[in-house]
Amino acid sequence: MAGDVGESSSHGHGKGQKKYKKRRRMGVRLDMTPMVDVAFLLLTFFMLTTTFATPQAMEINLPPDQQEPIEMPQSRILNLVVRGDNQIFLNRADNPTPEKVPFDNLRNRLKYYQGISDDAEKIAVVVKVSRGAKYQALVDVLDELDLVEMNRFSLMKLTPEDSTAVGAL
Repeated sequence: MAGDVGESSSHGHGKGQKKYKKRRRMGVRLDMTPMVDVAFLLLTFFMLTTTFATPQAMEINLPPDQQEPIEMPQSRILNLVVRGDNQIFLNRADNPTPEKVPFDNLRNRLKYYQGISDDAEKIAVVVKVSRGAKYQALVDVLDELDLVEMNRFSLMKLTPEDSTAVGAL
């Protein structure tokens, strides 16, 4: 009887027949080390070749809070006015008439005023800026003051008296 339970069949596990094992599937494994190396190489390359732009800042020392005014002779005060149309005017405080100075000649005029004062007496520059003046004009004026080493300056709002004095010119 071919279909009996006790008999061996061609599919059975008899002697001489091979046992078929279920094959295990091998997992795929990717090595990420080269990709990490390339990423860090690119990161260091861009860090080293990029120029780092430092912000340009101007250090301004503010005076301490004082209730009493500081007395200074009028001959040591230089008024520098920047009008709304970016024209520049200079005069000493003891001379009420301001002179119009082109920006190209500003450094020479500042050196002139610096030269006529004694070394012991430093000149203080009062920079008065109109509301209509460009910010770049103020920065350029402060750069010129720095180039001629006039480090004592004050920033003030343009008063109506100053505006009429330079407006007539």
